[in-house]
Amino acid sequence: APTLHRLGIQAFEPILVEGKAIKLHPLVCTAFNADFDGDQMAIHLPLSVEAQAECRFLLLSPNNLLKPSDGGPVAVPSQDMVLGIYYLTQEREGEIGEGKYFRNMNEAILAYENHYITLHTKIHVRTSKKNAEGETVTGVISTTLGRLLFNEILPQDLGFVDRSKPENFLKPEIDFLVKKGDLKKILQRIIDTHGTFATAEVLDLFKAMGYKYSTIAAMTVSIADITVPAQKQQLLDEAQHTVDRIFKNFRRGLITEEERYRAVKQTWDEIDERLTKALLESLDKYNNIFMMADSGARGSNQQ
Repeated sequence: APTLHRLGIQAFEPILVEGKAIKLHPLVCTAFNADFDGDQMAIHLPLSVEAQAECRFLLLSPNNLLKPSDGGPVAVPSQDMVLGIYYLTQEREGEIGEGKYFRNMNEAILAYENHYITLHTKIHVRTSKKNAEGETVTGVISTTLGRLLFNEILPQDLGFVDRSKPENFLKPEIDFLVKKGDLKKILQRIIDTHGTFATAEVLDLFKAMGYKYSTIAAMTVSIADITVPAQKQQLLDEAQHTVDRIFKNFRRGLITEEERYRAVKQTWDEIDERLTKALLESLDKYNNIFMMADSGARGSNQQ
């Protein structure tokens, strides 16, 4: 395949594996525009010292995390990784063990492993951190175990929380539902504050955590997940009636062919929009299909 932009040529430190298939890191797929449907790649071994130095300093993946076009991160978690992190950072009402207090995070993990709480239960956890003067500040934060686990892999100085306020000193940096767009913002902040090599490490942790929790979430798509809006037939009949009237006007010569085409298209587009809205309103926010689309992992509301 032709190399369409500079990110299509990158250098890697190889890991020896069995078999003849090349294993590609999932996070560089976007840069290479690679999918696993039989793609082939050329591999070049840099021989001279100059070529090896060029690969190490210019072509190595951590040096190519930004898009040349807009400066945004190119290595952004996708699909399963996004879904896993979305699932992990959810907060659900009425979960088992809601409102419980824990001495520290390890105690909360123990409670989760013994099924006293879930990843999405709103809990209160005692935590401590050293301030600028070297004094230990201790307090109780209210969040979910999933969000605490997610914050464990992140630097806590990204600016999502106003640390100048004393009441925010112990707050976790990310205490909201994380979608694909949020991951992009988080990565951009890490690149700006900690540089590319620290970002590469966090990206690998995102990948591992995303895959782990999307496996635990075990989301699937069933016909039962798709609810048919009650007003579907009424909306379709309404649209058909409008289209029939447009054709009638066209046959009478009141409108041109182009006007007829545009009016018919607009009618069906409006009905499609109203049906989508009705379907989304009828879907539960913990519905598998809704979560896949809402997280940005796959599909859109229209689909």
